[in-house]
Amino acid sequence: MGDHVMFWSEHPDFLKEIHDLRPNWIIMPEAFNPKNVEKIVALLHPQLLGADERDFNAATIAAAKAVNVGFFCRSTDGAGVAGRGGPRRCRHTD
Repeated sequence: MGDHVMFWSEHPDFLKEIHDLRPNWIIMPEAFNPKNVEKIVALLHPQLLGADERDFNAATIAAAKAVNVGFFCRSTDGAGVAGRGGPRRCRHTD
């Protein structure tokens, strides 16, 4: 199953367990808030964080920029869901 899906979650401990069991499976940690960004970076060292409209705010963006991590967006209207336009990177936030 894991070879054909991406595990998207705002729970860093859950994603860490998946990664430890199956390092080749794709995980996408969701930013959620600045504190979660810090925990995700400490546990998983990602290059990108998942985000939707809820996560994409000034404080969370600043926390991600501080640790040089980008965003990968999905929209709640389905436009960013695979099979309906595919996931996409968020606009640059400088």
